[in-house]
Amino acid sequence: MVRLTFLEHDGKAHVVEAVEGETLMRAALDNNVPGIVGECGGELACATCHCYLDTALSEAIEPIGNDETAMLEGALDVTRESRLSCQVLISKRMEGATVRLPLSQT
Repeated sequence: MVRLTFLEHDGKAHVVEAVEGETLMRAALDNNVPGIVGECGGELACATCHCYLDTALSEAIEPIGNDETAMLEGALDVTRESRLSCQVLISKRMEGATVRLPLSQT
């Protein structure tokens, strides 16, 4: 298990134990984290699982792909740290990481 913290825009933290190899979106949904909706079920078709990953964390995981970049173009509050949580696989290197959620997903 990998321990992660999802941090809502207002600062409320949700600490979860996630399964290595599942997506951040699945971990958030399985643990009832508000702000991650995942309307498309992780099919890279809606951007309702938008989140922010710190640069250090982003460098430790697979880089963002072209399809994900294109989908983020339609999301609100996009920054350089933006990712779609349905596209980020959890690994041991993410232990203790914080995933921040945008205001637009409250």
